[in-house]
Amino acid sequence: MANIGLIRVDPEKAADGAWFTFYDPGDGTEPIRVRVRRINHGPYQAAVLRALKPFRAEMMKTEEDGEEGWSPERRLAIVGPVVARHLVTDWSGIEEDVEEEVVDTTVANAEGTPPAPTIVRRSAPVPFSVEKCAEYLSDPSYRDFYDFVIMSSASREAFRLEQREVASGN
Repeated sequence: MANIGLIRVDPEKAADGAWFTFYDPGDGTEPIRVRVRRINHGPYQAAVLRALKPFRAEMMKTEEDGEEGWSPERRLAIVGPVVARHLVTDWSGIEEDVEEEVVDTTVANAEGTPPAPTIVRRSAPVPFSVEKCAEYLSDPSYRDFYDFVIMSSASREAFRLEQREVASGN
C-alpha cells in the first residue's frame, strides 16, 4: 500500500507557482527558468473559457468538414496572453539582443570630428512582466516555450509537498 500523504499538493506552490528549467545552455550561463502555477488554477480556467467562448464555432470546424480548422497560431494569439496573466508568475535567465549606438570619442577624423556611431549588439536581461510574457507566448516562433509552460503546469509531481513535510505531518 502507498501512503496517501505522498500525493498531497503544496498549496503555496499551487498558488504562487513552482520553478521549472526550460533551457540550460550548459556553458555556465544562467539557465532559463520559469515559475508556473498549476493548470487547474481557478482564475486561469475561468479566463481561458471566457477568451475562447466567442470562437467555439470556429474551433469546431475541421478540414474534414471542408473548412479551415482552428490553427495553432490562432490559439496562441488568443490563449497565450491568458497563460501569461494567470499561469506564469516569474522567470529568470531570459535575455534578448539589443542594439545600441556607440561613439568612440577618443578617435577623431582628420577634421577633428568624432567618427560616426557604431551599432553594437549585446544581450540584456529581460525582467518578467505579464506583457512581455504574453508577447512570447503569443508568438508562433516561441511555440516550444508555450508548450513547456502548459506541460509544466500539468506536472503533478512538481506541485507536491516536499517529502520531509509529509513525514512531519505538515
